[in-house]
Amino acid sequence: MTRSIIPVAFAFAQIIVGATYADTVPEKLNIKSHFTLKISDPIPTEYVFTKGSNKPKFDPWGVPLFTVSDLDNDGCDDVVLDWTDSLTPIQVFYGNSDGAVKRADVFEQKYNVRTVRQFEFADLNEDGVQDIVGCTSPHGWKESELGIAWDADEPEFIALSRGKRSYKVLNSSYETNSHTGLLGDVDNDGITEIIQITEDPAKGTEIKIIDELKFITTGKTSINRSNHVIFDAEVGDLNNDGLLDTVITLSKSHKQHPVVTPEDANKIGTIAIYMGRPKTELNKIQPMVLGRHWMDQQAWRQYLSTKSAEAQTQAYAGTSNVELLDLDHDGDLEILVGYFVQANSSWTTSGMQIFENDNGNFFDATLKFLPEQPANRNLSQPTDLLYDDSLAGLNNDGKKDLILALRSIDSMTDPHYSSVFYLFKDGKYAPVLNDESLLADALKMQLIQSGDFNCDGKQDLIGLFAGIPDKENHYLKTLIAN
Repeated sequence: MTRSIIPVAFAFAQIIVGATYADTVPEKLNIKSHFTLKISDPIPTEYVFTKGSNKPKFDPWGVPLFTVSDLDNDGCDDVVLDWTDSLTPIQVFYGNSDGAVKRADVFEQKYNVRTVRQFEFADLNEDGVQDIVGCTSPHGWKESELGIAWDADEPEFIALSRGKRSYKVLNSSYETNSHTGLLGDVDNDGITEIIQITEDPAKGTEIKIIDELKFITTGKTSINRSNHVIFDAEVGDLNNDGLLDTVITLSKSHKQHPVVTPEDANKIGTIAIYMGRPKTELNKIQPMVLGRHWMDQQAWRQYLSTKSAEAQTQAYAGTSNVELLDLDHDGDLEILVGYFVQANSSWTTSGMQIFENDNGNFFDATLKFLPEQPANRNLSQPTDLLYDDSLAGLNNDGKKDLILALRSIDSMTDPHYSSVFYLFKDGKYAPVLNDESLLADALKMQLIQSGDFNCDGKQDLIGLFAGIPDKENHYLKTLIAN
C-alpha cells in the first residue's frame, strides 16, 4: 500500500457523501480576536530521500511531523519534530514566556533518523524529565536507488534525558517498521513497558533498555494479529479503576488483500479495546472489537469513480488513528476513531467516529457529538488523513473545542467548512466557517495542535507553515491565547 508523502491537488466533480450539508450553517470562529501570532526561527527544509538539506534527489518536498509535550516539566509545552524519509537529526523546540518556540540542540551526539511516525514520552529514568520514544516506519520506496540503508526498517528512536534539555540516544541493531507503539504500564504490574508494534503483519513486541546505553527486543509478544494492520494505538484509564487500558486500530492486511472496501473493514471491526487487569499481559485479555468505517457502499462507489481502473485494483479503506479525549466533559475518556481511503495514492479523507464512554461501556455517539463532518468527509476536495486531535477553548466561552491535526490545510480543502476546527455548542461539536478573514494564519497551518507554549496556563495552538521548496523556509507558528 502506498502512503504518499507529497501533497496532492484534486480537481474532479464535487461529491459530498452521507448527509447533505447544504443547510448546515457553520459557526464563525475569529482566530485573530482570540489569539496572537508568534513565529519560530526558520526550520531548514530536509528533502525526502536525502541526507541533510541537500537538493531534492527525487521529489521537491520536505515533510515533517511533530508532537507536543512538556519535556522538561517547566509548565511550558515543547515540540519534537522529525522529517519524514530524510536521514536527519530529530529537532526539539522549547516553549517559553514569549510564546515563539525556540530550537535547541539537545542530543549529546549526532544521530540521524529516517522516519518517526509516532512519538511517546515518559520519565523512564525517573529524573523528572520526559524521555523520548519514537516509533519508526520509513518508506522503503527508494532502496533500489539509494541502497540497503534506505530499506523499510530502522531501529526505534529512544533518547534518555541527562538532565534538563540534554539527551543521550540509545543504540540498537534491532530494526523494525513500527507505525505505532505503546509506552506505559500496559500490563499494570508497576513497570513501564515499551512495546513496538509492527504494521503488517501486526505484532507488538516488548523492548528492554540495558544499562541506559542500548535497547534490545525481549521477544515477548504482547499483541499478535497476523491478519491485521495496526496503524495506531493509545493507552489510558477508560473506566477510572486506576489501571491502564489499551486501544488499537484494526485494518485488513494490505499485503494479503490488495483491495479492501469499507464493508470489508466493517466485518473485522476498526478498533480493539483491552480493559486492563492487574499484572496481566495484553495477550491474555480478550478485547472488545467495535467500529465501522464512515463510508457506505454508495460513497465507496463514488470514490472509486474518480480513480483509474488500475488504481481501483489497489483501493483500500482503513483506520488511520485512535485518540482518547474527554469529549463530553464528564471526567472520563471517549474514543475518537479516524478513517481514510486510498487508491494507489496518498491517504485521504478524515471522517471520524466517536464512542461515548459510560464507565468502560462504549456506545457509538457520532451522531450525538459530531453529526456533521462536511469538510472531513468531502471527496471532491478531500483532506489528508487525521494524525492527531486535541481539545482547547477557542472562543472564550468556557467550553473546550475540538482541533484536528491534518497534513492538509484549510486553504486546500472544502471552501465552506473548516476541516480543522469544531466548536462545542449545545452538547455537540459544530463545524466552523472556512473564512480567511476569520481563521487568518491558521488557514495555512498544518498539523495544528493545542498546548501551553508561553507558560501562562492557557491553551494555545501550534502548527507548521510549510514554505515553497527552494523559495521559503518552514516555520512553527504559535497562536497564543489572549
